[in-house]
Amino acid sequence: MYHELHAVQRRIDALHQEAARERMANEARRAAAARRAESGANEPEGRVNQRRSVGSRLLGPRGRRARA
Repeated sequence: MYHELHAVQRRIDALHQEAARERMANEARRAAAARRAESGANEPEGRVNQRRSVGSRLLGPRGRRARA
């Protein structure tokens, strides 16, 4: 009987540890988002978007239609 209780207790401990890890990860994510918002990195002008090519960055937000 005792070893079954012990196994249950170990499972509870593991779940508690997992929840604590998730809490810490969420707090770190929230802090990073707050730092980004503070520094203005997620403003549309200061955005570094690697997917856009140099040409489309020169053309601007409206793309090819702006020059036609």
